[in-house]
Amino acid sequence: MDTVHIAFPALTRWLDGSGRLFLFFRYSVIYIIPIGIQDHDDEWKKRTILLWRWGNISSLFQRVDTVFCYVQDLEQAKRWYQDVFGFSIRFENDDICSLNISETPLTLIQSPPGEPFQPARRAFFNFYVSDTEMARNHLLKHNVIVSEIFDDKDVKWMWFQDLDGNRIEICCFS
Repeated sequence: MDTVHIAFPALTRWLDGSGRLFLFFRYSVIYIIPIGIQDHDDEWKKRTILLWRWGNISSLFQRVDTVFCYVQDLEQAKRWYQDVFGFSIRFENDDICSLNISETPLTLIQSPPGEPFQPARRAFFNFYVSDTEMARNHLLKHNVIVSEIFDDKDVKWMWFQDLDGNRIEICCFS
């Protein structure tokens, strides 16, 4: 868990008078706690302030754990995602391969044998990038089918097709 120590005198005087805070991020929530009391369970729970919560995340449903993508040939798809994106393997067995991207992995699933494969024609997820031009050029260098970059004011985005024709989108926003 990443932590940042900040000086915030007015608020910390109200909390404990120290002038220093412990700030931490967990499950899409930012909390602040006076430094020195986080080890005393009852005290820090009473004095913790919820600084920000994104969305409607409850204590029961805390995050998206993985994103699934069905593929025709797991070994080929695994190599393709490693070669094109540089993703490392988090977990794999005979039917799945979970790739490290960030907190939420991309899990490739072998399509059931004998069933006709239908690639995803609409994107079910997107990758965030800081530079859409650089990302597009990178994909083109790997001979990936990629759209033009669309500019919708604050969001730039594009789509591409993976080795199996699954449509995946990429976005960048400020």
